[in-house]
Amino acid sequence: MGENQTVVTEFILLGFCLGPRIQILLFGLFSLSYTFTLLENGVILGLISLDSRLPAKPISFAGCTTQTFLFLTFAYAECLLLVVISYEQYVPICHPLQYSVIVS
Repeated sequence: MGENQTVVTEFILLGFCLGPRIQILLFGLFSLSYTFTLLENGVILGLISLDSRLPAKPISFAGCTTQTFLFLTFAYAECLLLVVISYEQYVPICHPLQYSVIVS
């Protein structure tokens, strides 16, 4: 008995169907936003380097180690949460009939 199976080897991801004028407008808008963000960051870095009143106190080795440990711990937790969320989205899309069994 023949099976009715379709093998998909590629797919095309379609975005919003916008005209070329809207695309140029959006490109300009996002480019302008990105440029302003870079300028703001440059101004902040320039003001920090020009201000001699900012304290330059050294951080102890224990403080540096603690800060690095906490940063890496929270980064790992964030990556783990993203993996769980990705799997939670993958299951109903790729296995819709088995979703309730897999989740429970």
